Amino acid sequence: MKAICRLLLVSLLFAGCFRPGGGGTTHIPPEQIVNGEPTELRMDFSVWGAGSGNLANRYTKVVCIYRVNDSGEEHRIDGVVVTADEKRMAMKFTIPPLELKNGDNVTYNFEMLFDGHANKRKGGTLLAIESGNP
Repeated sequence: MKAICRLLLVSLLFAGCFRPGGGGTTHIPPEQIVNGEPTELRMDFSVWGAGSGNLANRYTKVVCIYRVNDSGEEHRIDGVVVTADEKRMAMKFTIPPLELKNGDNVTYNFEMLFDGHANKRKGGTLLAIESGNP
């Protein structure tokens, strides 16, 4: 009986050491993009479980890819780390000022490596307005 209890205890201890982990992202898009003004996008990252280290070293090659009016021409923006620690990170991406008309749209997505594994994250579609007022 003692041997079974010891085996069970050791099994439980090892199971806690090898728990799986993962990461997640949160992005809340702006409502619109304004002609001639830069547009800032923000992405928040988090991790849980296995793995460790500053997230700026775990999430790498983070880019935002955007297109105007579903054209074939893609533009890539590197992310800039705003804050980072071992559990959370915030990055910003700035779409430069674009020449747009009312009704134009900008579609964007995010790509990154997390611990060396490729990941994609859907961004959104922003409707253009000509000035700061819709």
